[in-house]
Amino acid sequence: FAAIYDKNGVNITAMAQDASARKRLGAIDERDALVIGPAGAPKVVEFTDPDCPYCQALDRFWAAKAAEGKPVQRLVYFVSGIHPDAAAKAEHILCSSDKAAAFKAIYAGTSPLGLAKCGAGAETVARHAAMVRKMGISGAPTLFVDGKLVSGFQQAELEAFLNAKKGVAGADP
Repeated sequence: FAAIYDKNGVNITAMAQDASARKRLGAIDERDALVIGPAGAPKVVEFTDPDCPYCQALDRFWAAKAAEGKPVQRLVYFVSGIHPDAAAKAEHILCSSDKAAAFKAIYAGTSPLGLAKCGAGAETVARHAAMVRKMGISGAPTLFVDGKLVSGFQQAELEAFLNAKKGVAGADP
């Protein structure tokens, strides 16, 4: 529950966490992500659940930061094993003609009359679920920001990341 330092003051715990994060990032196929946000903005890898209240708050945070001129490009992967309707809602988003709008609506709490279904969406949700298991992700939101694992909606940490990236054109963590 605490960091371990060697006799030279090197944080061994942080080194192990960074190595673990890099290894996990290697398992991610960016082609499988739902991309939300402008190209050229700093990238954030985000594992999310449509029914998670913290994930919904994180989505509102990203929208507020974009309105302030601090957008990010989110590489979104769905965690569908926590809430019972998460997989169906993720499939709905992935099967929609305007995925970003469907994502925004679902995360804003909208419940469409019927959830869209399609083979490609179901297959993507299944691939996301397999990747989540392989990576050992057990909660949402889980993010990788600048190659660092961020568990949960850690607003101060995300603010620091955005402030460091502001004005860095094409920054790609």
